[in-house]
Amino acid sequence: MKSPPAAVRSRRRSVARLSSGALLLGLSCLTLLGASSVASAAVNSFTFSGTLTGTLKLVPNDNCGGSAGGETQLDTIMGKLKGSKTDQWTIIVITPKNGTFKVKPATTGLAGSTVTLETPGKNSALSWDASKGSITVNGSSGSFNVTVKGTTGGAKGTVMIKGSWACPS
Repeated sequence: MKSPPAAVRSRRRSVARLSSGALLLGLSCLTLLGASSVASAAVNSFTFSGTLTGTLKLVPNDNCGGSAGGETQLDTIMGKLKGSKTDQWTIIVITPKNGTFKVKPATTGLAGSTVTLETPGKNSALSWDASKGSITVNGSSGSFNVTVKGTTGGAKGTVMIKGSWACPS
C-alpha cells in the first residue's frame, strides 16, 4: 500500500495536534472551574490578598467561640501569610445578632458590625480593622468578605479577607 502524499500526512498531524490541544485545554478549563468552586465552598478557611497574601485554616476547638450576636472569636488560626513573619492569628467577628450585615465599624464597645484581624506584635498586638464588606453570622458559624486596614501596633496596609467558619456547638 502506498503512503499518502506529504501534504496529506502533514494535515493529518496538524489536525491531530489541534484535537489533542483542544482536548487538553478543555480538560484544563474543567479542572480549574471545578477547583475554584470547591475552593470557594471551603469552611474554616480564609483567603487573604493585598498587603498580606495567602490562605489560613481555622482549627475548630473549644476556643472557637460563637454566639447568636455579639463577639465571635476565632482563635486557633495558624499559618504563614506572605508579608508577615508571624504564624499566629486571631479573627474577631462582631455583629448585633444573627443575620447578614454590611461592615459598620464600632464607635464604642461592641456596637456595630465588624471584623478585626490580630496577631502578636513586639510590644502589643497588631490589628487590622474592617473598613468595608459584609458579614453573615448564624450561631456558631458564618462567613465574611471584608477589607481591613492596619490600625494599631504597627499593622500596615490594606488586606482583603474572604472566608467562612463553623465552630463546634
